[in-house]
Order: sequence, then C-alpha cells, then structure tokens
Amino acid sequence: MTDTETTTPVSAPSTTAGAGPITAPASTGTATASPPAKPSVAPIWLRILQGLSGVGLIVGFFLPWIKLGELVSLSGFSLVLAGGEAVEQLSAPSRGLIFSIPLIGLALLATSIKGFRGLAWAGMATGILIVLVGLYTLISAFLDSTGAGMWLVSGCALLSLGTGALALRLAKGR
Repeated sequence: MTDTETTTPVSAPSTTAGAGPITAPASTGTATASPPAKPSVAPIWLRILQGLSGVGLIVGFFLPWIKLGELVSLSGFSLVLAGGEAVEQLSAPSRGLIFSIPLIGLALLATSIKGFRGLAWAGMATGILIVLVGLYTLISAFLDSTGAGMWLVSGCALLSLGTGALALRLAKGR
C-alpha cells in the first residue's frame, strides 16, 4: 500500500477546454459513523415527576377542594355528584372536566411508566387545560359574587398601577 489516495473517475459534463473527468477520492473501506439515534424514552427523572403529577391529580380529586367553615367540605368527586345551587354555580360549567381529572391523572401515570415521547404533550395539555378551566371558574365566581364597589376599587387600582409604571418609565427616559 502507498500513502497516496487512489482516485476513481466520476462522471462530469465535458468542457470545451478538453479537460478530463473529475476524480474523487476512493472509499478507504471505513464507514463513517452515523450520529447516535435519539432515545425514544424520556429521561427517568422526568418520568418520575410526570408520574407524581398524575398521582397528585388522582389523589387531589378525592381531597377537599372547597371548605365552607367546619360543616361543608367538597371534593372534586362530590362536586361532580352533589347537587344544589352553590354546587351548580361552582361546578356546572366544568362538571365533565372535573370528572376527567382522575382520568387525565391515570393517563399521565401510564405515559410516565411507559416513558413515551408523548409525555411532553400530555403534560403540557393537562397543565394548560386545568389552569384555564380553573381561571375560568375563579373569574366566573368573582364576577357572580362582586358588586359595583369592588369593580370600581379594582379598576382604580389597575389604573393607579398603570399610571405609576408609566410615570416611572417617563422619568427614566429623562
């Protein structure tokens, strides 16, 4: 063997100058290593955290959600099954979603045990869905239970916050 590379002709368009074919280095018999494939399973620490969130959703569904003094305590389970005017106002718009919380918890637990790549989407969808419904319920309860005085105070507080922030911004520019 020699230290010089052997060349193999490669087809190329001919030129009017009469140049010969273009040559490329011949393969030396060593295959180039392809990059390692990405694992199809999520890291174990992420799977554990996701599993804990699933278990938390299942357990939290049966723990008290609303306490009205010492006499009344409602869990997610009782909000789905119980009736009455107060319970209807708190759970009626999202009663089906409340019932789906332990089912979503089971799905999160299953994806964390199996370690599917869908784990990320399952976690994101669960978090976003529950936060949005919770905010909707909180805002609905706030709107239903407040009067004009609370709205005036809240609006003026926001206006005061905005004007103070604007004044600081204008003073900083000088």
